[in-house]
Amino acid sequence: MKKSIILLSILLVLFSSFKNSSVKFVEKKDKIDVFINGKYFTSYLFGGFRYNKIEGNTGVGGYDNGFVAKPVLYPVKTPSGITITRGYPLENIPGESRDHPGHLGILFAYGRVNRDDNRHSNATNEEFWDNSSDKRQIKHSKILEIKNGRNEGVLKTINHWIGGKGKVLLEEEREMRFKSIKQGYLIDFNVTLTSTDSTVVFQDNKCGLLQIRVADWMRETVESDWMKTRVPNSTGTGTYRSSNNEKNEQNIYGKRADWVILEGNKDGQKAGVGIFDHPESFNHPAYWMVRSYGMFAVNPLGQGDYEESQKIENPKWLNLTLHNGEKVNFRYRMIIYDGEKSDKEIKTLYREYCQK
Repeated sequence: MKKSIILLSILLVLFSSFKNSSVKFVEKKDKIDVFINGKYFTSYLFGGFRYNKIEGNTGVGGYDNGFVAKPVLYPVKTPSGITITRGYPLENIPGESRDHPGHLGILFAYGRVNRDDNRHSNATNEEFWDNSSDKRQIKHSKILEIKNGRNEGVLKTINHWIGGKGKVLLEEEREMRFKSIKQGYLIDFNVTLTSTDSTVVFQDNKCGLLQIRVADWMRETVESDWMKTRVPNSTGTGTYRSSNNEKNEQNIYGKRADWVILEGNKDGQKAGVGIFDHPESFNHPAYWMVRSYGMFAVNPLGQGDYEESQKIENPKWLNLTLHNGEKVNFRYRMIIYDGEKSDKEIKTLYREYCQK
């Protein structure tokens, strides 16, 4: 009886803690769970963890060595509990696509750092986008701040971009602010990269920078014959829309925009995810890597690669270069929500974000 009373008291304290705190973090080994209004939202996985290889992997889009080489937010759920991220490679969901094992949940990474001068070469010196090796990785170093709150929760970390030879090339200071508003959940990303090497060059590349790999039901219907041969079911319910009043991958990919959203329908329930590019973020308005197969990313560093793909005459190659101690800052907001949102609603939400 006494034990039951103690257990009940503990549960009441926990319930009260959740009730009085809109955002709560629960620290565990190699991860931090995020709860909003008492509901599980996502987990920040940072252990550099391994996973069991799943049969049927196509091997498309990067190495599958069973090692997640960067921190990720996974899984990601809407306020009603709909999971909008693909399970592979951590979960074996029958019928799900198994391309690009490096595309997991929400991540911040880049595909071409300190590459050789030939931009069309197949030799990559430092590849952080895919799960390429145990040595070459974005490694969690420490937590600077973890703060529960009624209006928002704050998680600040330090991560190190470590090259294949074990040398730290970049120090990443990442601030993530988790919020609940009537329109859905928000994550504000404020990321600063500082060069810790003599020279770090981000060669223009389509693979970057802040991405989410959505569940197959949320993607657009795959039109590419090349991808159709690599995914078991090429249909989807999603539609991309941009601030330029354009729709679908073919009209948004590789172009600049202030924001892009993707909405889909799971078993009659609609849900969406959007990414906003803040005016103070580097190279705003950013370029967008939106793929019908489910890759959705904002990428200000791929300028030349994207302009070339758009057949722009004399594409301007950015090749962002940071010397020792130099910094670059990126600011984005991600919104995850149930239902649908009009362009007018998204524009209002974007204006509010720009004022911060």
